[in-house]
Amino acid sequence: MRSNVTIHSPVEIALLDSTLNTPLKIADILDELKTRNNPALEVLIREAFKSMNKPIAKGQGINIQFYHVGSDAYVFLVQPQLTKDYLIMQIARGGGDTEQGNHVENDFDNLRELEKFKLGYLPRTYGTRGRISLCGLTELPVTFTEYLAGYACLDNTHFGMPSNFKLLGHSDEDIEFDLEQSIDIMKQIIKIVTYIFARTYDSKTNKGRLVTEVVPEAGDFVYKVDSKKGQPSVKMVAVRQLDDALPRELLFYLNAPIGVYVMTDEGLMPRYFMAIGDKNHDATMLEGVRIGLREVFGCKADKMLAAWVDDYNKNIKRDLTRIFSGIADGNIRSYDDVPAGYRTMLRCFAVRSYLQQEEERTNCCRAPTAEDYAKSFSALGKIRECIVDKVTDSMLINTRR
Repeated sequence: MRSNVTIHSPVEIALLDSTLNTPLKIADILDELKTRNNPALEVLIREAFKSMNKPIAKGQGINIQFYHVGSDAYVFLVQPQLTKDYLIMQIARGGGDTEQGNHVENDFDNLRELEKFKLGYLPRTYGTRGRISLCGLTELPVTFTEYLAGYACLDNTHFGMPSNFKLLGHSDEDIEFDLEQSIDIMKQIIKIVTYIFARTYDSKTNKGRLVTEVVPEAGDFVYKVDSKKGQPSVKMVAVRQLDDALPRELLFYLNAPIGVYVMTDEGLMPRYFMAIGDKNHDATMLEGVRIGLREVFGCKADKMLAAWVDDYNKNIKRDLTRIFSGIADGNIRSYDDVPAGYRTMLRCFAVRSYLQQEEERTNCCRAPTAEDYAKSFSALGKIRECIVDKVTDSMLINTRR
């Protein structure tokens, strides 16, 4: 018996899926979903709507529209016929025991964990994590979250002239934001990360939950432009990694130069949470943090931030020195053992160091692979001085700038 699923406006995009090991088009995948004699897809969608107390009537069909494709998942809009309610459906591009599958399921679990704090900047989750059989291969994880109507996906970044920070949205035309809008977007992203940390912060343990794998230009955020103000409103739709962290780790993460591809004239990596051309990064970063804290702690926010900045400036070198000592004596054996707020920068610097060695050996420059990330941990010791001394000195936060 065929699943009662109707395919609506499939988008032809050629893809090479490492799991399927063959070139496929979105239309082909949709056709498989429509014609396979496995009703699991329809059951999952119906159960998701039932969990919202909006059950789909028996015999009522379901529309599916292609929305977005990421490195981990195919993203669709699903809608029962005769209703106005859409859901975001993500189908992992790898099985449940793959990195892609784990990312999709972890993202869903993280969103669900944060739901109890009633965060207004995140979509709701629906139903439970499920699995479907796609093209007769391994079961693929499927998750459902709220579709934020009116918002478009921040999908890609193009670093052009220093005065511009360009973002491509999920729309018929490419959207290019000017520098002022770009700075506002990055400030809002910092605010959201800080807001999540603040809402989950426990003063007894001095820790909150930190989103540590934020990628502003890879589908983690959606936006809509306010017709009156002309400025984008931003929400986070993916929480890839969620860890316990100290306030100074939050500030380090937002202030750290992280990335693997581009170097500045001074030899340091570009700061990630900034718009290209933003010469007042510290002020932009601190303002985003301040706004996030004020939404939770009100008038106490400024005093808390001042204390957190002071603690950050006093302890940043000591923390990093302890991390490298832990690596040297074997107590820290992988990136997973590194405190959450420091992990991303250390990994990126190590990958850069590792790739430079590979380039010298092979005379070939390339983008990093998952294997490179795994091997790069051993390169950390060789860049200890650069990170502990040169980088940290440049990262001290001056609130008077």
